[in-house]
Amino acid sequence: MGTAPTGRPIKPGGRSATTAETPATTRGSRGRTHQCGRRGRSRRTRWCALRRRSTNSACTSAAGGIVYVGSHDGTIRALDAADGAERWRVETSNRVLSSPAVLEDTVYVGSNDGNVYALNREDGTQRWAVDTGAGVRSSPAVADGTVYVGTNDGTLYALDREDGTEEWTVSTDRRIQSSPAVADGTVYVGSYDTYLHAVDAEDGTEQWSFRTSGGVFSSPAVADGAVFVGGNDGTVYAIAVADGSERWSFETGNEVKSSPAVADGTVYVGSMDDLVYAIDAADGSERWSFETGGSVECSPAVVNGTVYVGSRDTQIYALTE
Repeated sequence: MGTAPTGRPIKPGGRSATTAETPATTRGSRGRTHQCGRRGRSRRTRWCALRRRSTNSACTSAAGGIVYVGSHDGTIRALDAADGAERWRVETSNRVLSSPAVLEDTVYVGSNDGNVYALNREDGTQRWAVDTGAGVRSSPAVADGTVYVGTNDGTLYALDREDGTEEWTVSTDRRIQSSPAVADGTVYVGSYDTYLHAVDAEDGTEQWSFRTSGGVFSSPAVADGAVFVGGNDGTVYAIAVADGSERWSFETGNEVKSSPAVADGTVYVGSMDDLVYAIDAADGSERWSFETGGSVECSPAVVNGTVYVGSRDTQIYALTE
């Protein structure tokens, strides 16, 4: 078995790529250049940017030129994407670790105070709030007039998006911090009970469940008749949407809390082993891997062939062929 420049074994079907001829750099606020190149990476670095460390970490989403931010200080803020000016803020009574979901004129977000909030997108006024009785770290998914969200007591809620009326609930054995994915009338959500659950979006009836070897923090992605999700057992799974059978599994070196992104037949996902992986969506073979300087819990974003991902080494990477 050959080895990539990092010394990491190449998985069957995998391939290594050359590193950039010159390391990428970013310029800090004091004009210092930050070295981004690392020995033995198996993917070309287009650029990487240094992020400031902060004890006040935030969960963000953006729409219409506004960035919506939930924070450890319990606030939900709307910031102008161009200059960072604050448009409005709403205070909750506990940390906001849920990323807001924005649909039309409403922002939906959960808080560790146990509430799911629906806020006016323009001025932050409260449209409704539902007290679930448990912390809400799961980020809401909104589809067909319903808000789907999980709670720390293991309950998946379906709420009417107009007034917050409870449509149905489903209980799992452990907390739900995975964010639901909704596709073709089915809601997919992971739980710390080790299962990925597929339930009917109309009434919550279970269609199937798939057991992993660890809790599921990663949020699922649905594409090409499969659900892709990472597990705390260090494995990325491809599961058939039709019956919950396993199509393939891919082992990484540590927990997978990053949520997969799927584009052009490739699954991109980070692992707590410091690597970003590109996996063939059809058969699970490794296309390439890229080593960062820290664990990768963030979910990649793919735009025009470039993969953007953050790492706990405080850098944001742009990776390209």
